Amino acid sequence: MKKVFAAACIFLCASAPGLAATPSIESLDTLFEVTRAPALVSSMSANVELTMRQTAERALEGKTPNDAQRRAMENMVKKASEIVLQELTWDKLRPIYINIYQESLTQEDIDGLVAFYRSPAGDAMVKKMPLVGQKTMSAVQTMIVPMMKKLQSVQTESMAEFKGAQ
Repeated sequence: MKKVFAAACIFLCASAPGLAATPSIESLDTLFEVTRAPALVSSMSANVELTMRQTAERALEGKTPNDAQRRAMENMVKKASEIVLQELTWDKLRPIYINIYQESLTQEDIDGLVAFYRSPAGDAMVKKMPLVGQKTMSAVQTMIVPMMKKLQSVQTESMAEFKGAQ
């Protein structure tokens, strides 16, 4: 009877939510390797300046800045890009990813993901996701300028309403 009770306790404890094995750092590093996470971060960083420049151009709404404005915009893009490149490195992101993955996923989840990403379909996903992400970012950026105009309008109206309520 004691053996049955012990086996039942082990089974219940092993299957209880929140008690599943926390992913090991080694398995997470394997996942990061098969998903090429460090390379993805590096490639995103390489596109930061271009993306910021394109965003700044869209914000001009087709207006041509004078030389001083152009230099100021270029200076802003360069400084902002440098900050992003210094802050969003794999060395700084890796501990964050490890923490989030360990809090959110089980060892079984990670093992399954590693198996998937080692498969042809998983490998294709890894290879094609940067392009998917790039296309998604471009599509979303076209929405940002009109959205910002709407938000600015709401802010202006709200501030007028706020001042009128005094």
